[in-house]
Amino acid sequence: MNVVHALKEAPSAELASALRTFESEFRYPLGESEWFRISHGDDYTQFFRAIGDTRCFVAVRDGAVGGVISIARCGLRIQGGDRIEAAYIADLKLRQPPVGRTLLGLLREAVQWGRGGASKAGFSIVMDGTNRRPTSYTGRLGIPTYGELARLTILRIPALSTAPESGVRDSPLDEVQRCFEELTDRGIAILGGDPFLRSAWQPRGLLLSNGRACGVLEDTFRCKRLFDQDGNEMLSAHLSLFGYQSTEDAVSLLKFATNQCHLRGLPAMFVAVPRADSDSIVRRLGSANDIVTAPATIFGTGLPDSLDWYVNTAEI
Repeated sequence: MNVVHALKEAPSAELASALRTFESEFRYPLGESEWFRISHGDDYTQFFRAIGDTRCFVAVRDGAVGGVISIARCGLRIQGGDRIEAAYIADLKLRQPPVGRTLLGLLREAVQWGRGGASKAGFSIVMDGTNRRPTSYTGRLGIPTYGELARLTILRIPALSTAPESGVRDSPLDEVQRCFEELTDRGIAILGGDPFLRSAWQPRGLLLSNGRACGVLEDTFRCKRLFDQDGNEMLSAHLSLFGYQSTEDAVSLLKFATNQCHLRGLPAMFVAVPRADSDSIVRRLGSANDIVTAPATIFGTGLPDSLDWYVNTAEI
């Protein structure tokens, strides 16, 4: 029989070891032919705690982890300025083949906890090519149906060795937050968690001097690391709270941010943009052959399905 642990802090040493073994089995698509795996280290919950109030539900049978669902309550800003809390299913893994009713047991626990928040809205971000989509396991046994809400493109952009003409200045994080909310008012924006809990580098607020683009340069080295198919760590920064007036403004900030990655010794940077903007951004960056593009889809319930989403790759 499965025993489900509801974690809100670091697991025991024994459970941490079982989670590391379990997590090492999973692969995620990145672009057309590449894949990566994830390690959350000894404290599986820290990455999710950096997003918001969180629980990691871990199903264990005979000392081995059979499945995990991690859910965080986070803030969303909806077009027009409304703010709501939503339950973000940030992690779902099942050992194959699944044993018994592992998935349904985990989902019941997660949904019950998620309903304890202030909102009935929920969402999940799924890399295209992932085998299990929310449409296959929601809409039954009291679990709300998750439909497709929006499409994203995640970009992994190589660091730029030549300093661009920037027009970018350092900015306090609260100023970047205000700018981000203004620039993304046409869609749905995840308001961002605590970068200081996940980033080994000091999070750095960036703002175009004309106020037409903004972001926070950070990393996830304290709680999440990525490894490619050859076992090499994918050392990358993330540009969070990325808002922009036009794709031209977006590229101005991206060039500056990727140059800062080069100066830090990081070879690349992740950022997410609405699918409709990705081709223009990649073209304007002028290095299409080196940029890895990975499509992703947002599924959810209780939220509009006709708006662009602005999300943080440091929270996917």
